[in-house]
Amino acid sequence: WWNFFVARQFSHGRAFLVGDCAHSWPPFGGLGGNTAYADAFNLSWKLAAACRGEASQALLNSYDIERRQAVLSTAMYVLGLVPRPAAMKPLLAPVFEWWPFSRWMRLIWHHKSSGLHAANHFASSGIMFGGKLNFSPLVAREAILPPDDPACGYQPVLRAGARLPHLLLPDGTAIAEHIANDRYTLLLLADASATAEALRAALQARGVACQVARVAAHAKGQETSGGQLAFEYAKHAMLVVRPDLHVAWRLKLSARPPDAAAVESVADTLSGRSGGGTDRWAEVERSTDYDSMRSYRLFMTQRFQAKLRPLGFAFPQATKVDGVTKAEAIAAVKANARTAPAAKGEFTTTTKATDLPAGGKEPAAATGSERTGGEGSKEP
Repeated sequence: WWNFFVARQFSHGRAFLVGDCAHSWPPFGGLGGNTAYADAFNLSWKLAAACRGEASQALLNSYDIERRQAVLSTAMYVLGLVPRPAAMKPLLAPVFEWWPFSRWMRLIWHHKSSGLHAANHFASSGIMFGGKLNFSPLVAREAILPPDDPACGYQPVLRAGARLPHLLLPDGTAIAEHIANDRYTLLLLADASATAEALRAALQARGVACQVARVAAHAKGQETSGGQLAFEYAKHAMLVVRPDLHVAWRLKLSARPPDAAAVESVADTLSGRSGGGTDRWAEVERSTDYDSMRSYRLFMTQRFQAKLRPLGFAFPQATKVDGVTKAEAIAAVKANARTAPAAKGEFTTTTKATDLPAGGKEPAAATGSERTGGEGSKEP
């Protein structure tokens, strides 16, 4: 059976939703597990900071802000991969037979089935690696970063809010190997020791641990449309990288070294606390960035709901549930399965291995009045 949902909130107080209890969709594209791993990757280092007594409210609340917008984008991408049932073909055949429309559809099909879009089910690198933390309260971003093409469209960029691009260093190690897995890393690419020390001290004053790592800026990197990634790294003096491999702040070689006030401002953002140790979450909620985040999430939620509506026509046996418990949802699915006419499609049942009878054989699929849904059901 298929579940298709995205939770309205991924965190509340001390409770956090991760993986299938936060979102679920059909297996097309293989993005269910990958999205769950990304949830855990985003949350684990924040929980580690909480266990050390370092986590601010902004740090913990950033999980819901960062992951829900990424999950909504992934859910809408998966919606485009869901195949429509064969029952739809007789309804669409007259439309496809209309010559101008048919010619246009053939051109679109050729584009979608060749080149960049040939492997949408298997090569969704733009979704998996191209996520941007545009509205995160923990990123000192300079501008809104445009999203990548979900299918085969990951474009490595060295910007605050983007994923740290892969780079192979002269000693044979990957640059990601120098990033701590439970705290911020101040990555020195050039002589920026004074700035790094000032930022480290400012973070330490706010009760936030970090490590300082120095790597060679000149290394062989993978090619991008703008040239070698190594050249991009060589343009930077320092990067602040989160344990989930997202850049939180960058200092370019061409920029003027930040003064004490600028360093304090960056430390406020990264820690979620002011210099006096006061939590900044109330300040974040009053900011224009927070209002922009809420507007964007509302837009993405409404767009997701609009994309879900056609599934009710494509899959008449589907049951819509909202704001109910799991038991109530299962009861609604069973009631819909019993009353749905056979023309709407079979609603078969399967049995878990632990529920098999003594003989070890699975019973035949239920039909007619025995057709049920819920925990062990599967849509064709």
